[in-house]
Amino acid sequence: MTAQARRAPQRWLPRVMRSAYAIAAVLAAVVTVGAQAATADSFERGDVLASVGNPSVIARFAPDGTAKGALADSAGAGPLCFDPSGEHLVAPGTGLYDSIGTRLASEWGSASLRGACTVDKAGNVYVAGGVVTGDPLTHGTIRRFDLTGHLQQSYDVDASGMTYGRAVASVDLAPDQCTIYYDLGGSDDVKRFDVCTGTQLTPFGSAGFPCDELRVRANGEVVVTCDTYGRVLDTSGVATQTFKNPTVPLTNSLRFAALDSDGTSFWMGSYSGQLARFDIASGNQIGQNLIAGTSLGGVAVYSPPPPPPKSPPGGTTTTQTTSDAHAVDGTAITGGLAFSWAPSLAAPAFLVTHGRLITSGGSLRLDTGLQATCPAGGPKCSANVTLTVAGTGARASAASATRVGTLNTKIAPGAKAKLVVRLSKKGAALIRRRHAVTIAARVSIRAGSRPAVVRKTSVRVLLRRPR
Repeated sequence: MTAQARRAPQRWLPRVMRSAYAIAAVLAAVVTVGAQAATADSFERGDVLASVGNPSVIARFAPDGTAKGALADSAGAGPLCFDPSGEHLVAPGTGLYDSIGTRLASEWGSASLRGACTVDKAGNVYVAGGVVTGDPLTHGTIRRFDLTGHLQQSYDVDASGMTYGRAVASVDLAPDQCTIYYDLGGSDDVKRFDVCTGTQLTPFGSAGFPCDELRVRANGEVVVTCDTYGRVLDTSGVATQTFKNPTVPLTNSLRFAALDSDGTSFWMGSYSGQLARFDIASGNQIGQNLIAGTSLGGVAVYSPPPPPPKSPPGGTTTTQTTSDAHAVDGTAITGGLAFSWAPSLAAPAFLVTHGRLITSGGSLRLDTGLQATCPAGGPKCSANVTLTVAGTGARASAASATRVGTLNTKIAPGAKAKLVVRLSKKGAALIRRRHAVTIAARVSIRAGSRPAVVRKTSVRVLLRRPR
């Protein structure tokens, strides 16, 4: 096989993970609430996102291969990577998407940004490839962008050794959030670079030749996909497991790797559009091949962190979130809990006992049970909460919702703030005269002028009168 044939079409690599903490808006002097309802179009844990077709689009599949449609405005997609919260899917050269597949405003549509990618917890996106300022015969490039595709920095990295080309083909971030593991197109060594100090590190190990795509596990092991097989390198860089070629008929076009949301398996993909999932410990394939389509260009798995465990119910108060929808306006990006520069919204477990309505004099306040945290070392944060209640009667509709309370508060860097909302007089009266009411909450938190984390949730509240 010639080098020219081996490099065409070019190689790309995905990135995975998400953080999906439902917002449990906790209400009650004494409250009962309905079960959480998923947004109809939102990604589901374990969904496989793949760039397929010609021109390619981002298609979504269940783990068993069931097609779930394609994302709108995703033509020309190639490499894919989720941020650690899973709230954003980055497609360099194509766009930025939220976790229901809506395209968001960004600079990622620039063709010059196309390359394999990975995202750290601070929202920095590392992309393989680009102009080399050092010696092009021995160096490659990794570039760092912000979440919306603005170039922040370029790193010239070692590209020496056995390879079909000097361009960086694959990148992934170690759990320490500083070490980038990478390899070159059809290379031998897995290399490392410290983006925190700008230092080239010693090579990690080799999965054989020629290999292309790698993923770093949470335990520090590295999974690598090669032309006709896959391998796992342990934390010392030694190969400990080999995965057979799953393509039918057999080809030498394996290029893609994506860790599964279960933390114990991963997917290998080929240019021909075949994807196969393997158990990492045993090396055995799980299920049949998933046929994504022709001209596979990138793979990512929707892997939100698991929801918090349920707390044992206590007293007379139990609550659950009834919805976890996404709100995106002209400037806000639906966000999660992942980025160190973004404020986080801590939600209690699905079953809780500490949310309450508080009577203070003649006023009524709602302790939502949510806490907003402003990251240390950054700008001051702002939190905004709006509570609304739908009207009643035969003529009531969603458009007849009444605002019953608002909260606008500032949070110092490194500080936490409980989101307790004072109800308006009209709102308090409206709630008090009902035995049951659904209160909708829209929460927006922002660090300085950066993109906001926006959530909407609603809770069914039953107010029991004391006997």
